Amino acid sequence: MSAGFKHFFRPLVARIKLWTVSRFPRYVGVFYRLFWKPRNAIEWEIHQKSKGQQSFTFLQIGANDGRINDPIFPFIFRDHWKGHRFEPLEVPFNQLSALHKRTPWVVPVKALLGTKSGTAPLYCLAFSSKRWATGLSSLSREQLEAQIASGY
Repeated sequence: MSAGFKHFFRPLVARIKLWTVSRFPRYVGVFYRLFWKPRNAIEWEIHQKSKGQQSFTFLQIGANDGRINDPIFPFIFRDHWKGHRFEPLEVPFNQLSALHKRTPWVVPVKALLGTKSGTAPLYCLAFSSKRWATGLSSLSREQLEAQIASGY
């Protein structure tokens, strides 16, 4: 019963969160200012640097959906960080764009960055559009295969 309950409500809660963030970004920022606390060392370090800044500009490469396990998500809304979020894969980019529909201070960019101008193959897992799979992509097929072999 408990597993079925979680299986049903977890996606529903995720959709409600995404809907709220994409439609009321300023209220989400107020929520984060009042109630959010850092959960790990990375969030704590970013929190310390961000809270004293008047403005902050960022460039995030490999933003994925921009929300799940994203270390800068709270700061974009709480502290109104301005910047660009790059994501080359179609499904996560669409989620990222929906997330920032009403946040003009953040620009989602459907592109990848490399050492040369032009096009290049992007290797990714094609059998799943789940968050864990979309976060596993590379310009190097060997690197992706090594990550899979290591149990990532």
